[in-house]
Amino acid sequence: MWFTVVAVLHVLICIFLVAIVLMQSAKGHGLAGAFGSFGGGMAQNLFGAQAGDMLTKITTFTAAAFVASSLTLAVLSAKKSSSIMTESSGKAVTEKTVEETPAKAPVAETPAE
Repeated sequence: MWFTVVAVLHVLICIFLVAIVLMQSAKGHGLAGAFGSFGGGMAQNLFGAQAGDMLTKITTFTAAAFVASSLTLAVLSAKKSSSIMTESSGKAVTEKTVEETPAKAPVAETPAE
């Protein structure tokens, strides 16, 4: 349950981080300038003259939340006992298939003439 909650939160953080980075105007008007008023102009209209400082702080906080959620997902996935290579009995799939596969009778070879 917690894994799903953190995973959904992680996706939302990722989307928000991308949006915040695209709203910042680059010094060379890179990707933010490519969208015209959607890029840096939108950030200046929404947040005023100090948009750069505020967007930088929001980006820093969002990046820290991204790192924290990534580490949390790593820890939670390490604690999960399920694996695609393990069945419900806890036995590895390869071991079970080798043990339960019956041996086939050898095929008699016919001598070549």
